[in-house]
Amino acid sequence: MTTLVDFPGAGPHTHALVIGVGSYAHLPDGSGKPLADAWGLRQLSSPPVSAVAFARWLLQDLNNPVAPLGSVELLTSPPKQIPVGDQLLMTEPARMANINEAFGRWYERSNSHKGNVAIFYFCGHGIVKANLALLAEDFGSNPFVLFENAIDFELTHRGMADCQAQTQLFIADSCRQVPKQVLDQLAFHPVPLKDPKVTGGNPSDAPRMYATGMDAAAWGRPEQPSLFTQALLETLAGKGSRRESQNTWVIRTGSLYQTNQVLLRSKGQPPESPQECVVGGELSGNSMLHQLRSAPMVPVTIGCDPEDAISEADLTLAGKKQYRRAPADRNWTLDVEADKYQVDATFKSRAYRDCTDEIWAQPPDGDETHLKVAW
Repeated sequence: MTTLVDFPGAGPHTHALVIGVGSYAHLPDGSGKPLADAWGLRQLSSPPVSAVAFARWLLQDLNNPVAPLGSVELLTSPPKQIPVGDQLLMTEPARMANINEAFGRWYERSNSHKGNVAIFYFCGHGIVKANLALLAEDFGSNPFVLFENAIDFELTHRGMADCQAQTQLFIADSCRQVPKQVLDQLAFHPVPLKDPKVTGGNPSDAPRMYATGMDAAAWGRPEQPSLFTQALLETLAGKGSRRESQNTWVIRTGSLYQTNQVLLRSKGQPPESPQECVVGGELSGNSMLHQLRSAPMVPVTIGCDPEDAISEADLTLAGKKQYRRAPADRNWTLDVEADKYQVDATFKSRAYRDCTDEIWAQPPDGDETHLKVAW
């Protein structure tokens, strides 16, 4: 099944098309006739897990009072089970024909109201020459027209210009490497899911988020969400939120990108091939994507100046809740609800003076505080 939910109703909604491809029929160890030259591409286990994780967030956590969840289309290769309400649904494989059909349904829903939020998410192999080609499960089924089962990411994005949805978020969680064999090919024609027009609409906020930079790899761990999707989900869980009133924390397109950049750097990438979130398209940054139901949890780190004093510091952090830590040989890092806190340090040794400070714990990184405690 491709359509997980479709809530009919008037007014703006959020509509999502989510694709995760890890099983490739014509790459080594695939189910079909292998390509003579696979350019080092292989089977993957992270993309379908990543796509399911993102779809589950949409189904269970998305809270957009301006555009509540309207529909989710999900395709994965291999097919995966996903709980939807009291049902356990099996996804359809992410072959090009299925992707085209799901895209058509998603476009029609997204085009139904200018206040809609249209989200396109792909995780799997990506290859770049002029544009980014996102490879469907049946990539390579016709070795004479190699890219007929590959999506032209940028042209698909441009093709959405005449869609009424004023907020459009396109996410490519894929490598953007340029194999020499692709450069040698005269024809590189991935297919847009919708042909762009010379003239047409003008979405007010339509960014493209890439999981990595040009000619760079995107990383994942076996059977786990990719590093980019892990950062994306942490961003959406609250680290990308900004306080807009006393009790309102909101994630908008701008803070989504900015926080994802910060968090991705902390995900243990190979140092010889770092991965960095890149944005393209039209980004006003103002469109609401998600409103938290409560204040986010954020990390706070408390140390001392001089650093050696931390081993003698009895620390207290007081706000809505109170936290205490006995002396230890390392800085104190903990997750707390975003708010204003008072931090106190007391010492038995006369080498340091007791001190008090106030800090704001807020996303994306929390507050790192070094208390000046020397006499």
